Amino acid sequence: MNTKSYKIAVEVICTFLFLLLLAGTASASEIYDFNPGWMFLHSDHQIAPKEYKEHKSIWAGAKASTSDVVWPFTGLNFDEEGYRPVNLPHDWAVEDGFYPEEDGEQGYRKRGWGYYRKRFFVPSSWKGKRVELQFGGIATHSTFWVNQALFRHNYSGYNTITMDITPTLMFGRDNVIAIEVNAAVFEGWWYEGAGIYRDVKLIVSDPIHVATDAGIQVSAEVKIDGWNVSGHVNLVNDSTKEESPMMDIDILDPSGRTVETKRFLPTLPANQTLQVPYSMRIGSPKTWSPETPLLYQIKVTLKDGGRVYDEKKVNFGFRTFKFDFTNGFSINGKPMKIKGVCNHQDHAGVGAAVPAAIEEFRIKKLKEMGANAYRCSHNPPSENILDLCDKYGLLVIDENRAFNASPENLDCLREHIRRDRNHPSVIAWSIFNEEPLQGEFRGQEIARALVNVVKTEDPTRPVLAAMNGGFFSKDSARNVLDIVGFNYQYGNIDKFHAEYPNVPILLTEGASAFETRGEFTTDREKFISSSYDVDAASWGTTHRKDWETVLNRRFLSGTFVWTGFDYHGEPTPYNNKFPANSSYFGCMDLCGFPKTAFYIRQAQWLDKPVLHVAPHWNLDVKNGEEVDVFCATNVEEVSFILNGKDIGTFKVDPVEMLTRKVKYEPGTLLLIGRKGGQEVIRTQVETTGKPVGLVITPDRTEIKGDGYDAVPVTVSAVDASGRFVPTANVPVEFEISGPGRNIGVGNGDPTCTLSEKADSRPLFNGYAQLIVQADSIQKGTIEITAKSEGLKSASCSIRIVSATGLPVIEGFTNNEVAISGWRVSSPSMEKPILLSEDSGEELKKQLSPAELGTVLSHKPKTWVNYYSEFKLPAGITEKGGSLCFKNMTGKATVYINGEMVHEKKTVVAGDVAVRVKKGLETIELNVFMQPDGKGHILLGDLIYVTPEKIKKTTDKK
Repeated sequence: MNTKSYKIAVEVICTFLFLLLLAGTASASEIYDFNPGWMFLHSDHQIAPKEYKEHKSIWAGAKASTSDVVWPFTGLNFDEEGYRPVNLPHDWAVEDGFYPEEDGEQGYRKRGWGYYRKRFFVPSSWKGKRVELQFGGIATHSTFWVNQALFRHNYSGYNTITMDITPTLMFGRDNVIAIEVNAAVFEGWWYEGAGIYRDVKLIVSDPIHVATDAGIQVSAEVKIDGWNVSGHVNLVNDSTKEESPMMDIDILDPSGRTVETKRFLPTLPANQTLQVPYSMRIGSPKTWSPETPLLYQIKVTLKDGGRVYDEKKVNFGFRTFKFDFTNGFSINGKPMKIKGVCNHQDHAGVGAAVPAAIEEFRIKKLKEMGANAYRCSHNPPSENILDLCDKYGLLVIDENRAFNASPENLDCLREHIRRDRNHPSVIAWSIFNEEPLQGEFRGQEIARALVNVVKTEDPTRPVLAAMNGGFFSKDSARNVLDIVGFNYQYGNIDKFHAEYPNVPILLTEGASAFETRGEFTTDREKFISSSYDVDAASWGTTHRKDWETVLNRRFLSGTFVWTGFDYHGEPTPYNNKFPANSSYFGCMDLCGFPKTAFYIRQAQWLDKPVLHVAPHWNLDVKNGEEVDVFCATNVEEVSFILNGKDIGTFKVDPVEMLTRKVKYEPGTLLLIGRKGGQEVIRTQVETTGKPVGLVITPDRTEIKGDGYDAVPVTVSAVDASGRFVPTANVPVEFEISGPGRNIGVGNGDPTCTLSEKADSRPLFNGYAQLIVQADSIQKGTIEITAKSEGLKSASCSIRIVSATGLPVIEGFTNNEVAISGWRVSSPSMEKPILLSEDSGEELKKQLSPAELGTVLSHKPKTWVNYYSEFKLPAGITEKGGSLCFKNMTGKATVYINGEMVHEKKTVVAGDVAVRVKKGLETIELNVFMQPDGKGHILLGDLIYVTPEKIKKTTDKK
């Protein structure tokens, strides 16, 4: 960790410890940000465990707290030489380059194995509480150790992993979490990322609390006289005696106003979880829909008199929906065609470790395109995505990953349903995608087992599967589904509806059309697909034909386009043809820059006039040569005017839209769209000059200073008249100053093999993208400059606004270590004597073990002596550093190896930093202390040594 990082770590620790003081008396579960401060090592192969043949080592390796004998990297004091600091979320696959020998479906990236360690301090004030770790997702298989005890294996890259680590924690001292991640195994045939790529949280709760996972279940059902809000709350009593707290349930409307309250008096048996059902009535709530995504909240408060044990909130919504085998889909009684997109979860520059703000950017782009639905393909999504779909009004098909009826997978599915079932956006569960067994008896029975789990956990929603065969088999998985999802198979839709007229049908995948943004001629040798919506996979069709299929069939609920965005890997139709390394299916490219398909879908899905023209007018063709001009439009007719000359007015086909041949000549092609003979929209393309300058456009000009918020920044080129140049492919370099950083770059070129973690990126057909993330700071300005040789540079500013995030638990590196093993003397009116290794065991035995964070209460003017011996890390021995006491209370005199190095003359609580000179290998610490005015003595919540030279604390009498 460099000097700047150390300073940040120290500042974060100060904030963290202040919050820890509050946590000791907190009234609800405390949630901490556990993302920062990990150490990481990437390996092409698994690091083999050590092998032993002698009894002592074999015996030690089999015990709960000595796994470091076999797996050294799990040890508390493991030498982290070769490891590097990382903050989570983290995808190591996107960090590296491209390797033609690696798997093309995974984007030609190196995966292999990753080793993560985090050493952190657990305060004594947490003793008696429950401490849980929650990982949002780890790709792909993972093994966990907590304080050198093997704790858990996990075999999915997409499930949320929650672990109660309380029994293995050491209070008042350092603890270590070690994780081995095996990303050499795949779950999908697309880019999945590698590592701990979703958020990690640490939750500290009272023994009596609302369960962390699936603690509150809520559903809303319309009745004749209003709505019934019902569900259950899972209450945990981890104490050793029966408890009878009060439980209040409040329903809050979208403005936060309480509209209904109910009180319960449950009796909680010791060391058990109790499920408490509830039912409440709401008269005329506001409904949730894609047009009006209004959210209510359930708030559960668990208390006993004036003491609040816990308080938790979850969002929910009031809506009805129906998949009908005759009339298709409706929501709140209103017929609606599902205008959906399928998506994988990665983005340019960041791989699978997508910041929540970039996920929000993507969701907003889908809404801009006219989408009203989102299929999570082909795995459980991040919780952020579902929260955003709730917020912006996207209907969700929530999909299972593994088609497997093993007990472990059924448990994984069960947790998946419990996690996501409160979201009003979720309208159906999908249990598989295109399984070879879908038409066989085995497949039917596996599907039946999965459906049973889903229906047990959530009987309110239908279950479907995305099938591409087996529809007409006697033993088809179809037999156990509520809805049959068609992946393409356009020729079988009408036949299936005729044979099974009482089965609702949905296109769970449609189109599979190919486009390279900004290209208008297919060139297989250069791995380019035309953007005229003419290239499609053999199993699919064009975007226009896909929507025609839906429009012409009342019974068909809608479609989910494959895909909304391009994604890393699966470079169909150029599979296994390096350098093609990302998909061509998206309506938008990897960065979210629109292709022609984006505007086709706008024309199909939006109620406002749309008129987009392809191609641009910087064509490399001869004057007079005929070119196809395609209009993505929903108007009735379009007039073409080239350089002031009226070419004609042409009718628009409602499905195919409009394509006309125009003799090319440089200049301006103006198009005017009309409805009912009246102009409703106009657009134009024009021939530009060569690029002379850059333009830089941030998606937002403000960013939250929480360390996580991120802004995509678009860079483009303009000519001397300030016009966008769609053919510009110039190299661009980025410079960032201020409290922010570059976390990834992209340009949407599916054949680009330059690093996505770089300070440069060439424009691809006019565009490139830089993703900027703010530091954890309350104010400031990030300055961004884009440069290209021979062009005028461009700059922009992003202002940081203050934000309140979760309190942070920072991690220690190998050279920044907490000091534990303290002992304390009995109080005395006389000043204690200095202890050393020569003091004798009899004298040291008079000391009692002391836990950090524990306040002693003694009479005024009494003395105590805290004593500890500590071996310094090599880095501090070599260069010196600082000894830090956090929140020391009372007067104190600090001695290192018998020499007085600091005197704290004030009794008020404060942080103390003491210089440690270089050359010391071991230090003996004596800290003589006297109480404050309340008789309190606190050595500190945390005491650690750091290579950072922290300024000494000065005290006034």
